[in-house]
Amino acid sequence: ELLRALFPDTEDKPPRLKNESHQAWTLNELANSYSLNGEPRKAVPVFEQACKLADKLGNKQNLAIGLGNVANMAQIYIGALRSAEANLLRSVSLGAELKNEFHVAAERLELGRVLAYRGEWAEAEKELATALEMFEKQNAVQSQCVVWAYRALRELLILRVVPILALPHN
Repeated sequence: ELLRALFPDTEDKPPRLKNESHQAWTLNELANSYSLNGEPRKAVPVFEQACKLADKLGNKQNLAIGLGNVANMAQIYIGALRSAEANLLRSVSLGAELKNEFHVAAERLELGRVLAYRGEWAEAEKELATALEMFEKQNAVQSQCVVWAYRALRELLILRVVPILALPHN
């Protein structure tokens, strides 16, 4: 409610702040609030506005983060998996351009999860293995554990499909 007060013209337009960086930050925070409040559908267009503004400002770091946020905090939960995949791929590319190894590893981790949800088993494993290798080099133990959790999720998703594939076809 406090953030919405900065949007007297509706949330389809940027907040009434003079500094565009502050506008982008406010949009991102409003989108985070929607997402964390269980309203990912409302979060998507607000995240997208924040990304457009970061892109316009040439702020590649905030754009990379925003693309990851829209994918991880909203699109996955509403089933917009292809859009989430595209945003994560762009975020990975920006992270590599910025030489931010942790960001690249984190987004590849999430890309692995999206690919697993889409049933792209081999590609999911490839992304998860790459993320694990990157996190190991960084000694990011907690992130390594998340990779193993996503690998387990991938296996469970595969097991849901295997019995269907094994049924005799008439």
